[in-house]
Amino acid sequence: KGRLGYLIFIDTEPEHQDEIIQYLAQEVGTIGVRILESQHRKMDYLFNTVTLRFPATSPETPPLTITISVKLVTSEGRVMSAKAEYRDLESAVHLLTQSGRPISMSGLRALAELAALKNHHIDLAQVEVEVEPC
Repeated sequence: KGRLGYLIFIDTEPEHQDEIIQYLAQEVGTIGVRILESQHRKMDYLFNTVTLRFPATSPETPPLTITISVKLVTSEGRVMSAKAEYRDLESAVHLLTQSGRPISMSGLRALAELAALKNHHIDLAQVEVEVEPC
């Protein structure tokens, strides 16, 4: 009918549905709710620990060793992807920044996940990387 609409997804247990519907009616003014049943399929995974060693950058900044837990997602025995644990990354970024080695969360995550994958997909020593300056 050309009316504006909103699509709101709420993941909840069935016993909380009535309470949420009442809240939506009161706060958003909805006159109806569509409930979709979904299935969640978990992937198989295993934990690895990645150890990253950062050398001393000066006499005032000694070497620093950091460990990060990484989940390796598997399918049929093959590693499909790696996901570094957020809390490990968060504390590692804090330690690195405090020690004068600032690094972004995304940069450290990429480093940890790449290190975890290196023995499962390709020999990274054989990969040539070329970066052109902007």
